Amino acid sequence: MKFKLFLATLICLNLLSKASNPVLTINSSGDTINAVLTPFTPSAATAFDAEDGNISEKIKVESTVSSYSLGIYFISYEVTDSDGNTSRDTVWVSSVDTTPPIIEGKNGSLLKIEVGSIVDPLDYLVLADNYDTNEDIKANKTVIFSNLNLEEAGLYSYVLRTDDRRRRAFKYRKSEKSEHFNFSKSSSK
Repeated sequence: MKFKLFLATLICLNLLSKASNPVLTINSSGDTINAVLTPFTPSAATAFDAEDGNISEKIKVESTVSSYSLGIYFISYEVTDSDGNTSRDTVWVSSVDTTPPIIEGKNGSLLKIEVGSIVDPLDYLVLADNYDTNEDIKANKTVIFSNLNLEEAGLYSYVLRTDDRRRRAFKYRKSEKSEHFNFSKSSSK
């Protein structure tokens, strides 16, 4: 019986596809919330390409984020390898107001007012916000409770609520955790 011997050579080629895009990795957990008026730094990113290796230095970052204005912004990341293959990713950033407005008494929370006086409680209060104007905060005020009686001596309460543009409501009361503005009236006898 005759046997023929066949020899075969197995040649393995490591072919890199010129169509493969680099792998772009953004070091964040996804879309981001940033407090308005707080500095913002875009997340770092890395890029790796099968043929070129680490190409992180080629990443281009474009950002529309304004930490001074409320809104939704984007940060776009893009990297291109030596073959012209490009990878892109976008992170959305919401710039939000996380701080409620402030309501404080100009002279503390206890005021003495003469019986029969004509007063506007707002004259004794400071309404302020980190983002909205004082006029906006005053325009959004609501009196929650008032038993103010300027015709009779006594101790009275005036409870005010205001909202800022992002509707971060704040009630100024403080019996344990909230605060009251108390107006006492003394007669001029």
